[in-house]
Amino acid sequence: MGHAEPAQRSQRVELAILWHDSDILLLTLAGSAVVAAQYLLQFRLQALAGPVFMSQIGGVAAKVGAVIAVLVLGEAPPASLWPAVLLIACGTPWFQRAAGRSIVS
Repeated sequence: MGHAEPAQRSQRVELAILWHDSDILLLTLAGSAVVAAQYLLQFRLQALAGPVFMSQIGGVAAKVGAVIAVLVLGEAPPASLWPAVLLIACGTPWFQRAAGRSIVS
């Protein structure tokens, strides 16, 4: 125990070399900054819009991603996509109104 097999040791060395590539390091730092900013903005959004809106973010994000996949990437839309998008688009403001908040300030 404690001694790595030669194949494992070689793989570790190859992965360690990646950190010496400035492009990979910059990409990793940029990705980390984006994730950190998103995390902080998520809490700001929750403070502004409330927990009811935050509970709907998953469905909204999934449908926005699906629409982008269809419109930008040329994916074939499933038959239920547009009715689901319509229901989410109508339901989000409706639930916000019921919660006593507006999603548009």
